[in-house]
Amino acid sequence: MEDLADSVFRCVKDVRVEYGDRICRWLNDPLFHKDKQPLYLQRCTNMAMSQQGVCKNLRDSYRRLVESGLVKYDKDVYLSWSREPYNRKIGHCSMLMKVVSLSRALDDDEVPDQVLDYCLYRGLCHVMMDFDPSGIDYDLYECLVDRFPSRDEAESWLKKLDLHT
Repeated sequence: MEDLADSVFRCVKDVRVEYGDRICRWLNDPLFHKDKQPLYLQRCTNMAMSQQGVCKNLRDSYRRLVESGLVKYDKDVYLSWSREPYNRKIGHCSMLMKVVSLSRALDDDEVPDQVLDYCLYRGLCHVMMDFDPSGIDYDLYECLVDRFPSRDEAESWLKKLDLHT
C-alpha cells in the first residue's frame, strides 16, 4: 500500500513515477481488472454500454477478428460504442481495464466492415499489451497493427471520415 500511496502522491505532484514491482504485478494481475472494471465503466460518461449500434454490432467485428486469427478471444474484454462521436478520434481504450469504446461515427452502413474491424483491432492491440511502467512500447504496438491485412485501405477511409487513430 505504501508503494501505491507514493506513486499517487508523485503523480499529483507531477513527478515522474517509478512504479515498484509490487504495483506492476498488481496492475497486471487478472483480478485487478475484474475488480475495477465495473467501477471504471460506471464512471465512463461517454460510453453507450452496448455492443449493438444502430447499424453495426461490435460483437460481429470482434468475431471476425478472432476468426481471422488476428486476436485471441478474451471473455474479459468489454466492447462498447460511444454515446456521442469522439472529437475526430476513432475511439478510446483502457489497457488496464480491458475496455475498448469506438466512436459512434463508425456506426454507419456506409463504413465498410474492414474499417470497423481495423479500428476495433487497434484498440484491442492496446488491450493485449500488459501495463508497462515505462510507457507503451510503440514498436511492439506498430508491429501488431501492421498485421492487419488492409490497414492502408482502412486508414484511407478514416481520412475520408476525418477521423484519426
